[in-house]
Amino acid sequence: MLSNIKNTYGKEYDTYQKYYQKTMQFILIVGFLTALLAFGIAFYFEEFIIEQATTIAEQMQSDSSDQNHESQFMSTFSNNIWIGAVIIICGLIPILGIPVLYALLSFAAVGIIAGYGMIMEYDVLKTMLVSFVPHAVFEIIPILYSVAIGMYVNRNMMNKLFFKRRDSEPLRKMVVQSLMGYLTVVIPVFFVAALIESFVTTHLIEVFL
Repeated sequence: MLSNIKNTYGKEYDTYQKYYQKTMQFILIVGFLTALLAFGIAFYFEEFIIEQATTIAEQMQSDSSDQNHESQFMSTFSNNIWIGAVIIICGLIPILGIPVLYALLSFAAVGIIAGYGMIMEYDVLKTMLVSFVPHAVFEIIPILYSVAIGMYVNRNMMNKLFFKRRDSEPLRKMVVQSLMGYLTVVIPVFFVAALIESFVTTHLIEVFL
């Protein structure tokens, strides 16, 4: 059994190096730039950001008050794996770059939240380190991986439909490869991220914030 698992992840790592690595690195760099841009933009829409952030915070507080750690974990985990699946499926839409949009929106949201914290004169660094970084370190991996898989599918779909390139991957191979990446990387790492967010991050917030 262990040898089968080792072989499976060995093949997935080879796939990662061949098809996904450069895409993930590119999205990470562009994502950080997007977060910085959103951080700056937040100060130009200060009143709107404060109003929306307050409404969202009140809604989240209301929702979380009725949840224990276990139900929060299940809600977070199911939501994340659904998002990962949607990102990959969006690759089937023959418009170049569709899967990238979610990742950029996620980075932009982080930038806006950081900007909101500065506007409200919070200790942004401490707040981010306590309430965001512990689970985000893990959560960003399956998001980027989902985007990379989605872009792999997206590029091949574009090649098939518009450029009629013979070197595009067969549909069956795309489906199998995408499903394998989703099952072996996206779901397990989202599982770990949801555990940390629901049990570790919430405890850190209670202690330090």
